[in-house]
Amino acid sequence: MARALKGVIAVATVALFLLSVAFWVAPRSCEGGFEIYFMCGIAALAVMVALPFVLHVGNSLFGRAATALGLVALGAGVWVVGLLAANTRILRRLFSRIIIHAPPGAGIVREASRA
Repeated sequence: MARALKGVIAVATVALFLLSVAFWVAPRSCEGGFEIYFMCGIAALAVMVALPFVLHVGNSLFGRAATALGLVALGAGVWVVGLLAANTRILRRLFSRIIIHAPPGAGIVREASRA
């Protein structure tokens, strides 16, 4: 099997893994699922950086480094697409903590009513 084909298969595998993790953790995004997706995204980016060097894709060190940067950009895009496609609730926990744990009398609603 050619080195380039091995690289394409490896990148596709990592990207599909990251997308599947997005859909797996989306229902649990407020209970720690987003943190799991974040760590899996960091790991996927690290793997994508290493792939051109491990699989010897490209003829020179500069070519491998350029391929690694391109794969990082591709991985970041897949990471964000997975985040949006799986419909994760990122800010739900933040807003629920602000509303529930706010002291009485504090908040935007009270200040808006004074104006």
